[in-house]
Amino acid sequence: MSVVLFMLSRHEAGRLQQLQSATSLPTLGGVEEFAPEELPMIVAVRGRTGAQEPIISDMTGTASVIAEVMEELSSKTQNERGEWTSESQVVTQQRWEAAWYLTDDSAVRVDVAGSIHAELIKETYEIAKEFRAGQRSVCTRIIDRLTGYQPLGVRKTERCLPVGTPLTVVGEIDRTLTEKGEAKWVIGRPNAGKPFYITSKSVEELRSSIKRVAKSHTWLAIGFGAVGLALLGHRTWKQVKSAMRYRQIRKQLEAEVRSRRETSLPSSIASSSPRTDDGLQPTCIVCWDRPANAAFIPCGHNCVCRRCGYELTRCPICRRQCVVYRIYPL
Repeated sequence: MSVVLFMLSRHEAGRLQQLQSATSLPTLGGVEEFAPEELPMIVAVRGRTGAQEPIISDMTGTASVIAEVMEELSSKTQNERGEWTSESQVVTQQRWEAAWYLTDDSAVRVDVAGSIHAELIKETYEIAKEFRAGQRSVCTRIIDRLTGYQPLGVRKTERCLPVGTPLTVVGEIDRTLTEKGEAKWVIGRPNAGKPFYITSKSVEELRSSIKRVAKSHTWLAIGFGAVGLALLGHRTWKQVKSAMRYRQIRKQLEAEVRSRRETSLPSSIASSSPRTDDGLQPTCIVCWDRPANAAFIPCGHNCVCRRCGYELTRCPICRRQCVVYRIYPL
């Protein structure tokens, strides 16, 4: 997770650096000062939207330069438990874009091309919604109950960019000639890897927003990384402590076995139990009560009694997976 957040923060930092490299113009008239050899170049301009033939909204009657209409069919379906859940399905989706431009108090007009590829443009849309409920008869409602499907109606959503909206456009600007030989300024999508924004925010607000997102991703990456390292360190420390504790117990057991072997056992136990090479009877290292008359195969350790050995699946000395066999005295 921290790696993903770090990559996102680097991406936002790259976007911020690209945005800072764009030449910011206070007015549209500043494009007239560019020399032909400097074009095309990345600029940030601000103005009001305009169009000679705007799009008229069906729902609000607003004159717009961009309009999107989406119709969704709302319905309810019944699952196996008898619960009704809401669903929506897109029926139609259309988009219109007029030949629009930016203008301000200066006499210069800058046409905007390829706005569909711009980032943040959807944040500038005005949204209008309406819902048309379907007429349902009694017979139809009974069928809906039997089939588990109930249409509710059509929800229509309209998004538009009205004429006269103040916008900031960051993109590649160039000077072209029309069919009549007149010069015009066009700003549009630059080559890959360069910024193209259309937003209602100013250039400074846009930079601050991207910088804030980059910083938040960076701090989240650091936080998740620190938590991950802490959890990894805690788990590693637990494993180290467990290994150290196991070695300590094993040493204690070996020391106890050696001390027991140095002490002779009672004759009643020694007469019916196997003996070691030095004639001393080993004692079970689990219960420390009965003689060690069982062995682990294949390791061969003879360290437990028959009763304790049948309850174990691993040798307490070497921790190998073993089978317990009873040792009969000769």
